[in-house]
Amino acid sequence: LAAGHGGHAALDGILLPADMALPDWPAVVLDADVAARFVHGQQVRVGARAAPVSVRVYAEPEEFIGIGTVGAGGMLAPDRVFRR
Repeated sequence: LAAGHGGHAALDGILLPADMALPDWPAVVLDADVAARFVHGQQVRVGARAAPVSVRVYAEPEEFIGIGTVGAGGMLAPDRVFRR
């Protein structure tokens, strides 16, 4: 279907970014080194929270790379990671 109607470029023009589905979730922005560890499934330290919370995860400056859970100990664990 996509190939007959403009291909992937046409789809890119009408699809919303995945993070638009989670506007109420807090965002965590990671620098390049920490983001690389996150996308490979490693937990990373981001700062303590009062209780576990689900977050949107971005690599600097604004690349949505996944969702994760920040535990009370301040460790961010990847739940879903998107291809870069």
